[in-house]
Amino acid sequence: MAIIFMDSFHHYARAQALQKWLGGVTSNFAGIGAPGRRADTQYVYVSFAGGYASLELPDNPYEYVIIGFAMWGRKDTRINFSDQYGNVQLKIYFTSDERVQLYRGSTLIDTSEAQAAPADEWYHMECKFRIHNTLGSYDIRVNEVSVMSDSGIDTQARPEPGIGIFSFSEWTTGTSKIHDLYFLDWSTPPNDDFIGDCRIDCIYPNGAGYYQDFTPLADTNPEMVDEKKLIDNDTTYNESRTVGDIDTYELEPVPAPTGTQIFAIQQCSSIKKTDAGIREFQQLLRVNGTDYKDVTKQLSDTYSVYMKPRDVNPDDDNAWEDADINALQSGIEIIT
Repeated sequence: MAIIFMDSFHHYARAQALQKWLGGVTSNFAGIGAPGRRADTQYVYVSFAGGYASLELPDNPYEYVIIGFAMWGRKDTRINFSDQYGNVQLKIYFTSDERVQLYRGSTLIDTSEAQAAPADEWYHMECKFRIHNTLGSYDIRVNEVSVMSDSGIDTQARPEPGIGIFSFSEWTTGTSKIHDLYFLDWSTPPNDDFIGDCRIDCIYPNGAGYYQDFTPLADTNPEMVDEKKLIDNDTTYNESRTVGDIDTYELEPVPAPTGTQIFAIQQCSSIKKTDAGIREFQQLLRVNGTDYKDVTKQLSDTYSVYMKPRDVNPDDDNAWEDADINALQSGIEIIT
């Protein structure tokens, strides 16, 4: 699977950010803001010296990785691509004359022309890396135009391989923002190269699915999980203690403009266990009357957002279309 992770930042608030992010997002100098580069959207931000946000990639590390995002940048913004232990492999630094600089660890390896990354406005950035001591490569693009690239070089600053943690920070005054964030492994098709400026839309449950085995706290099952821009934890929820129980939900239709290319989808489920012992579950998509399940995952005592990206429709192994998403159902099954 090429898609590793994506985030619209639209389905949670600052207080719930650590259900997905590794750290920093709930500090005084970082969080979730609005609107993003489109109306009625949200972004993650860092502000002033010391503000940071960090994310651990699922199933890391990755030797081949592309990171794409919309950026509202400031001078002295830094983006780190670190190994699985948090040691920096590559770093992007934005200068006061709007240049992009790329470092391997603390060693400067390339600098763009001036005004390559405009400050105080939204633009789109994609970074394509291979992390390797001798066969490394990079290609950094702003608004789909390459501002620096090279190959056959050393891009691995640490003895540990690959990239496992992404973070960005602000080192002076002002605020930097990231929106429509995605990561992909470009060694694996179908999404194995730049996909360009794209949007990430969040759609929510809006109706009862085929399975309704869980017990709602109140009202109906879909009403307990349809909150927008917020994960409300124990305020509303569906619950079951029975192995084999499944709850699925119909979803809102794909938002306009419709008919555009869909590169991937990602199922997100905020879940916790409520008693001692090992409890496990599987995320489930129901497509055309067939259930497609993810691997078994173990629950913790606190809420976490579990994610399952899918590059193609599992029902026919073709790219997703609006009609596919409009007809599917999303849910979970209790395994143990």
